[in-house]
Amino acid sequence: MKKMKDFSEWEPILDYENESPYIENPNRAWLKHRPPTVPKSIRFDPIPVSEFIKLSAKKFPNNVCIIDKQVNKKYTYRELVFYADKIANALHEMGVGKGDFVGLMSINCPEFIFAWLGILTTGATVVPINSLLKDSDVTHIVRETGKISVIFTHKSNYRTIKKTRSQVDIDHVIVFGAEVARDDAITLEDFIDGKAPKPPDVDIDPINDIAALMFTGGTTGLPKGVMLTHNNLVHDLLIVLHNTEATFEEVAALQGKEVALGILPLCHVMGHEVLIYGLYAAATLVMFSFNASEVLEAIEHYKIKLFAGVPVMYQMLINNPDFTERDLSSLESAATGSAALAPDLSKRWEEVVGIKVSQG
Repeated sequence: MKKMKDFSEWEPILDYENESPYIENPNRAWLKHRPPTVPKSIRFDPIPVSEFIKLSAKKFPNNVCIIDKQVNKKYTYRELVFYADKIANALHEMGVGKGDFVGLMSINCPEFIFAWLGILTTGATVVPINSLLKDSDVTHIVRETGKISVIFTHKSNYRTIKKTRSQVDIDHVIVFGAEVARDDAITLEDFIDGKAPKPPDVDIDPINDIAALMFTGGTTGLPKGVMLTHNNLVHDLLIVLHNTEATFEEVAALQGKEVALGILPLCHVMGHEVLIYGLYAAATLVMFSFNASEVLEAIEHYKIKLFAGVPVMYQMLINNPDFTERDLSSLESAATGSAALAPDLSKRWEEVVGIKVSQG
């Protein structure tokens, strides 16, 4: 068996002096306005997303990874890897590996993150599915994927998955949050019971292997799948990390010290990006259902530096009476996506918070 590559010394190369014709193309006028601390290019040895995340977990094993405010429970990075590796081992024994697709339909919860990392550790492709979709849309996604033999789901979504199984073949369903098995489904606790936290040896090709199959929202038709390789996700995260005026040293110094809000749906590409950002930064992810007053309180309490949300979230925050009462001075950057932020909202945010909202 081929020995797994050691990524313990992995780090990106930030190129500030790249003067190649490709980089200096005159059609790239925006480079003239790029701060000198932002690299012109980022080069790195290809690395699987699972190894990319586990680098941080190994550095900060005792840091709090997740605070689930809905059930008042905390998990460390050591526990993240522990549960993810048990899930990976259980999936591997089931025969899941490279080339397989594993569905993940759940509300935001710690188990979503454990399963997400466990699936990636096996070399399989994770297929996040919006927990608000109807069974007809889920059926479409399963058919478009070709074959989803295993789906992880929250107990609140089980009825939808049960209807879906009457229309397409899904061999195994693992349920989060359930105390007892339902029909022919199994609880997550039973699924990993007795499994060692030992990940399988898998030779993942970060350049070509698909890490995630993300489906569009289906607002202009049926959801469409977008294939994202391990390299796609790592490269995207590094761009987000280093596309600020902070120096490399300043960015590196923040690792293990930040707190991020886990309020965007993790099944959505924007929430997915925040998840990877938070885990690689060894940040503490504070998870709760979106509530404007609670978000403003959390920003003040945890000294949040980055806020990412869709425009309707910004609208609800700005219209909340606490918006001008809470101390939001810790915020250093704000981002939005999925739709354009109205100019009046953008202006009001900048007036009160003192920073611009990055769009797109």
